Formats: sequence, structure tokens, C-alpha cells
Amino acid sequence: MAARKIKIGFDAKRLFFNNTGLGNYSRNLVSSLNEFFPEFEIHLFTPRIVQNKTTQIFLEGDYKVHTCPWYLPSRIWRSWLVSNQINALNLDIFHGLSQEIPHGITSKTKTIVSIHDLIANLHPELFKSFDAFIYQRKVKSACQRANAILAISQNTKRDIQSQYAIDEKKISVIYQSCDSIFQETPVNKEGVGTYFLFVGSIIERKGLMDIVEAYHLSTVDLPVTIVIGEGLSYFDRVKQMVSSYGLEYKFKFLGSIENKELVQYYDDAIALILPSLYEGFGIPIIEALFRKCPVICYSTSSLPEAGNGGAMLVPAKDIVALQMAMIAIQERSLNQTLAAEGHEYVIKKFSMSTATQALAHFYKKVLNNE
Repeated sequence: MAARKIKIGFDAKRLFFNNTGLGNYSRNLVSSLNEFFPEFEIHLFTPRIVQNKTTQIFLEGDYKVHTCPWYLPSRIWRSWLVSNQINALNLDIFHGLSQEIPHGITSKTKTIVSIHDLIANLHPELFKSFDAFIYQRKVKSACQRANAILAISQNTKRDIQSQYAIDEKKISVIYQSCDSIFQETPVNKEGVGTYFLFVGSIIERKGLMDIVEAYHLSTVDLPVTIVIGEGLSYFDRVKQMVSSYGLEYKFKFLGSIENKELVQYYDDAIALILPSLYEGFGIPIIEALFRKCPVICYSTSSLPEAGNGGAMLVPAKDIVALQMAMIAIQERSLNQTLAAEGHEYVIKKFSMSTATQALAHFYKKVLNNE
């Protein structure tokens, strides 16, 4: 007689709705768990289904997708009423992948919440006041109610402890991986690449303006920076700054691209530049290092944790130091040393199999009340 499968439910809104960030985290986690651990029965809960290339696999095969009834407000369903479906299914675990869990789940189901960052607590100035207030309340409530907390970095764990005074034993650090396409064997570069690369949402805390300022200050002719990502008002301000400094020929904005194209951009880059003030983790850093593309980033939050020996760390908002790092990393021996050390580090720490094994072990510990 076959053993009963362990039934795990996931808040899958970001999986279906978001193209980057939490969406990538959710898709990578769920798909790798399904691939490596067939003993898990996976249930996905989403207000509605968004069908595209990245979500198609979750609408096929063994995934069980549950949506909001048409007559219910989706926000209320996701926060409160979805628990009726969760309880009826007698799930073993419900995992909130994006910093919140619904109210009303019975004690028969163990609850886990992934906490990515506490930006709304630590940098409320980056949000509208009401939005910061709501984010803070949701995250605090989820941390207090969940049976276990999954922090995506040691830095996030420290932030949770300092902000909410939660027992350290309740918080486990499970590092995330990235799309397996980045983890395929990278090409051997003949040189150090031909351009710098910025990857991520074009929002204020990611620091793209700091890169523009570094070009403006430089007395050296720096290579072009290719920008991959999208944004709104901050993006408009970046482009205005580029234009006012007469640097249009130094920046190429590509918008969003598919991962199979992004791989090639990492392979041909001198370095990824991510001058972010705060990251819960920094997925582009490990994507780059898997491709043997070294990194320049600020020495803030979790960025040193993600980049380790593959990154040149710069003090936050030190534009001169950022510009000097952009010059130094073009030197072949330094570039190759960073690339090699970073590649070795991410293979050991963030490979898909390592991350998934750690997650499955974590689930079983939660079920056993360990």
C-alpha cells in the first residue's frame, strides 16, 4: 500500500501575478519541490489564474490549483475566507510564500510564513504612509501566528528578531535558489566582458541613479551599462538624469526579458552592478555568480551574504567608491578571481538541489514539532 502523500498548500498569488521578485521565488520553490519530492501533494491558492509562459507548468501535471469563487472579493478571500478551503482539504502544511498567511486556519494544519525583508519597517520612507502601515501589520501578524518562520537570509532573521522579539528557535534560514537555466555550465569568457549590467525592478532603493552619478563623476571612459527591468516614476527620473548629464550613449534600457535571454547578458557582462540600499536576499547576485559574472554591490543588508567572495563591496551611497570599483573590476585577473570564487560559493550554497533538500527537511521538522 502506497504511503499517503504529505499535503502542502501555498499562497500562490505572487506565483501567478508577479514576473520578478516574489514571483520568481514562488515559482522556483514550488517547481523544484514538485520535481525532487513527489511524496508531496501540492495545492496552489490564488485569487485568479494568470496564464503565460512562466505559469503554464503549474496548470499542468500534478499541481492542484484553487481559485477565489467569482462572488467573493479576492482580497477578503485571500486574507480570511480561503481558510475554509484549506481546512476542508485537511492540509498538513500551509506555506505563505509572500510574508502573510490567512486567518482562520485550524491547528490541524501547520502554518509557515516566508519573510523576505522588513523594508517597510526599516525604510518606511520608501512607501506611502498607509502602505507601510499595512505591510508592517501583515508581516507582524503572520510572524506571530505562524507555527514557523522561514527567513530567506541571516540578515532577514536578525531583522525579524530585532523588530518583533520573536524566539530565535521559531525562525529558520532557508536560502533560495534561482531558475535552473542560470545554473547550467557557464561559458568560458575570453576576456572580461564588454558592458556593465543592472538587473531588477527600477525603484529607488535599487540605486540605479547612483550608477548614473558614477558615470557623471568619472574621468575615465566607462563601458556602457545595460539595464534590464521596468519601473514607473523613479524610472522616469533616472532617464531624465541620464539625459541631463548627456549620458544617453552610456545606458541601454531593455525592459523585461525572458531568462533564456538574460543568461546571455550575464555571460557577456563585465559585472553585475546592484547598488541597493536594502535587499532581503538579491537573486540577481546569485544568477550572475552562477554565470561566472562578478558583482559590484553595496555592503548593506543581505548583499554581502549573497555575493560573498564573488562581489566587490562598496559603502552605501559612496559614489566615488562605486566608480572606482567599476574601473578596478575591468582588470582581467581581479575579474576572473571574483568570478571563480563566486561561482564556487553559489554552487555550494544556493544550488537548486541544496535549497530544495533544505526546504523538504524543514517541512518534516515542522510536521514533527521539532
